[in-house]
Amino acid sequence: IFSQAESTLRYSAYSNAINYNVNDVCKQLPAMRSGSFYFKDQKIAAGKSSEGITPSFQVGSYIADKVPYHMNGDRDMFTIVKELVNGKEGALALDIGANQGFYTYFLATLGMQVHSFEISSKNFQALQHGIEFNNKPVADRVHLYP
Repeated sequence: IFSQAESTLRYSAYSNAINYNVNDVCKQLPAMRSGSFYFKDQKIAAGKSSEGITPSFQVGSYIADKVPYHMNGDRDMFTIVKELVNGKEGALALDIGANQGFYTYFLATLGMQVHSFEISSKNFQALQHGIEFNNKPVADRVHLYP
């Protein structure tokens, strides 16, 4: 079993060799876009990325003050992911098991079109709020699926 960051790296390393055929069924999946409707939860606040992770971004979190601490453990992975996607702005990125969106919003900030999937309703609510805490160009590159 690979961590989310390891899975992201493996996906990024092989993404050039994969032909993504998006059929009509895929296009009909319900998605959460920046202009979509959701219920705001006052317990979810903006968690800022750790100092030194660039470009900076924000996620929605029930424990927003602890977000930088949790990101510090993945600092090297953020650097590697950034190097792997350099020059691929506008390309497709998938975040399966997106949790609160550390990689979702990081990749969107780097210019990727990110499709994120999260099965936990609590984490999905936090993931939705991240759209609100980032600027519009970043939010417009994020597509969320429960």
